[in-house]
Amino acid sequence: MNTMHRKQTMRTAILFRPGNVRFKKVKVPEPTTNQVRVRLEGCGICGSNLASWEGRPWFKYPFEPAAPGHEGWGEVDSIGEHVTHCKVGDRVAILSHHAFA
Repeated sequence: MNTMHRKQTMRTAILFRPGNVRFKKVKVPEPTTNQVRVRLEGCGICGSNLASWEGRPWFKYPFEPAAPGHEGWGEVDSIGEHVTHCKVGDRVAILSHHAFA
């Protein structure tokens, strides 16, 4: 696996309850053979995220770490062994369901 930095933990946002975000250190995930890991620099706020922030009776809180963010950008810092479409150091924009990390 090609890795640019070897940080053991990262900060992630957790939507603890409507209107309340807390931060937690979690283990940095390793990409599988067909995945890339992106060191995020930012994440947009999509209109679809507003309902979870405001609170609806069908949501379960707290959310998973880094959810729901999905409009992220940053730099590829690790790639799986079968990844051929990008390399470590590439700047990318991503669609993910855990981009608030």
